[in-house]
Amino acid sequence: MIVPLDLADDETAKAVHRIATQSYTVEAELIGSTAIPGLHESVEDVRGLPLRWLGFARRLVEQVLAEGGPAIVSTGAANAPAIALYEGLGFRLVDTVVVEGGLRIAQFGHPGLI
Repeated sequence: MIVPLDLADDETAKAVHRIATQSYTVEAELIGSTAIPGLHESVEDVRGLPLRWLGFARRLVEQVLAEGGPAIVSTGAANAPAIALYEGLGFRLVDTVVVEGGLRIAQFGHPGLI
């Protein structure tokens, strides 16, 4: 089940931060860079982001697509598992940018939704 997450709740915010940090650590190892901005965010940084938080994985992306809103995702350009997930769901590479620390970020859009 996909559920909205309330980051005003301390335990939820800490759990989201912990899971994000663990995920970004794995991605950092895959792409050979710790320059991922999310890897260095605090719980308060995460709370302050203007995002709607939902809990899940592949089904989460499928839910966003089903809602029909804009669908743009980003990942380290060398993160093969994430790229395979996004491409498998119909996303196409729209740009690659270099951010602080020389990290290459691949940005994907979903046709018809961007």
